[in-house]
Amino acid sequence: MKAGMRIDYFLGMILSIGLLAPAAALSASPAKETSEAAAPATVSPGLKYFPDPAYKRLNKDDPPPMSEMVELANQGDTRAMFILGDMSEKGKGGLPQDRKQARTWFEESAMHGYSQSFVRLAAMARHDKNPKEAWQWYTLAINSFDDGGAQDYAISARKELVTAAGLTSEDISQARKAIDDWKDARDKHLRAAKEAAAEKERLQEEQAKKDARALKDQAEKEKAQEDAAAEKDKAQKESTEEENAADDAVKTAAHDEKGKKQDQQEKDDEQN
Repeated sequence: MKAGMRIDYFLGMILSIGLLAPAAALSASPAKETSEAAAPATVSPGLKYFPDPAYKRLNKDDPPPMSEMVELANQGDTRAMFILGDMSEKGKGGLPQDRKQARTWFEESAMHGYSQSFVRLAAMARHDKNPKEAWQWYTLAINSFDDGGAQDYAISARKELVTAAGLTSEDISQARKAIDDWKDARDKHLRAAKEAAAEKERLQEEQAKKDARALKDQAEKEKAQEDAAAEKDKAQKESTEEENAADDAVKTAAHDEKGKKQDQQEKDDEQN
């Protein structure tokens, strides 16, 4: 399955139960989050959530199911980051259950503008009994979504959170401050990532130039060797030709000398 199709496949499975269904499920008790025995559990009307939507290895030598997804995420694909967050939170797709790693992936995805990750971060905060942080993530989701339905849900969920958790104006003020701090941290993180990418590109270009120079030097060296070999062959050929010419001259001179002697002998014989 091609990378783009694989991402669409996983996202389709994750979102088919409703983007917000995992939030509802995970904001309940930890047992509901990790229980395999309860699956399939209804998390929204008419929709079922099954234990592991990711494929399992058919052969022990197959690569880890999420290896390609990790590679895409490391290349900056925000959807792959979101998928890895989902799989890590649930312990699916061959990944160990690791809520800390899940939060890292969700937050990285959110920092790069993937709006759905804010909702999942809010769900995790509610699960961890941290309503002020959940309010923070819902608010960021509201400001990030351009889809009416998802935005309406985040508004409704934040309103319900305020009532359920009894958040005060002071709590909300602190949450707003946390939003500003998070945005500052995000901007700093993205700048650092951009600078790191630029530096990586610079080093790659520099290495490419070095490689090109090395290839050019090697080509010039090989040509010089070929020219030297050709010059040597030429010199040997000329030397051989000179030697052959000298031998021919000696032979010709000897032949001429022999002819002169024969002529002289013939004259002497005639005189006698």
